[in-house]
Amino acid sequence: MRNNKLRHPFPLRRDRAGGSASAWQDAGRYRMNSSHDDFAQRLRHALDYSGFAKGRARIGALALQYNVSRETARKWLAGLSLPELQRMIDIATQQHVSFEWLSTGRGSVDGNGLSVREGNGQYGDPEELQLAGLVRRMSRKKRRALIELLDPQ
Repeated sequence: MRNNKLRHPFPLRRDRAGGSASAWQDAGRYRMNSSHDDFAQRLRHALDYSGFAKGRARIGALALQYNVSRETARKWLAGLSLPELQRMIDIATQQHVSFEWLSTGRGSVDGNGLSVREGNGQYGDPEELQLAGLVRRMSRKKRRALIELLDPQ
C-alpha cells in the first residue's frame, strides 16, 4: 500500500543540538531583525528630535530628503533594512544627531561623544547657521531653484 501523506518538498534539517531547523532559522532571523528594529526606533527618534514630518507624510518626506524610493524609506522606518553608510552619515548630519548613536545606539542622541556634526564655529552668525539648516532639509529640486534665484548667472 502506498502512503498518501503529503511531504514537504525540502525536508527540514536539524541543527546540532537536535532542535528543528525552523526554530534555528527563526532564532537567526530574530537576531538580524532585532538590530534593524533598533535602528528603526533610533531613526524615528532622530526624526522626532529634529522636528521632521510626522504621521503619514513622514515616509514621503524621508524619501524625498534622502533621494530614495518611498519603499526604501518605509523599510528603514519599519526595521526591514538599513541605509548604506554614506546615507546614514547624511541622516545623522542633517538630523543633528550623533552618528555613533544613530548607527549603534551607543552614546547620546545629542552628540555628546563621537559625532559627524559640523562644528558651530564654521558660520558667521546665527542666521547663517539657521539658513544652512533650512537648506539641508530642502529637496534637491528646491535647492536648485534656490540657487537659480540667488545666482541666476
